[in-house]
Amino acid sequence: MIYNKIPLEFINNPEKDKINLKEVEKQIEKIIPKHLLENVEAIYLTNSQGFDDADIVL
Repeated sequence: MIYNKIPLEFINNPEKDKINLKEVEKQIEKIIPKHLLENVEAIYLTNSQGFDDADIVL
């Protein structure tokens, strides 16, 4: 949970075992101020074919 309020979830991500979800949550809280996420209900992590096609690595 980001800021103890917003769930962070995987969708169709075959590499989810390689990702430390707690570390992702900490980094999001470090980078994005709480007030910018006031109306966000959830954040979903997924492997997008568009990113793969464009060779984008996040």
